[in-house]
Amino acid sequence: MIQTTAAVIGAGHAGLAMSRRLTERCIDHVVLERGEVANSWRTQRWPSLRLLTPNWQTRLPGHDYAGDDPDGFMTADEVVDFVADYAKVIAAPVQTGTTVTSVRLGSRLISDVLTTTIPPGLSASSNLSSEGRLSTMSACGRLEIGDPIG
Repeated sequence: MIQTTAAVIGAGHAGLAMSRRLTERCIDHVVLERGEVANSWRTQRWPSLRLLTPNWQTRLPGHDYAGDDPDGFMTADEVVDFVADYAKVIAAPVQTGTTVTSVRLGSRLISDVLTTTIPPGLSASSNLSSEGRLSTMSACGRLEIGDPIG
């Protein structure tokens, strides 16, 4: 059985920032991502989209914009590159292609995380959701990942 202290759901800005903070505190964890790192930026943005904030304001913990246009505005592709580079720089333990379909409270404050693709047997004492659609970061008690839903 694979054991980890925390599971972070989502490998976007928030999930990767959480991964960095967990690593800084020597807390073992895994980041579960349904697609690729920065998946929503890759698949759910218009190609012509630009950030509304200037590049000099673009930063994640320990990783600032380093390009030659600090007063410019990143395109969607540039945001993908920025976030993907960050994942590499911090060596985030991202498991891509893992769709979390359910997180539910089990017995004795144990949460069950059901996925369609992760191998059975992963357990973690905390679950952190950074799913962009939820716009929240939440923590639960111990989680157990059971057999994949097929």
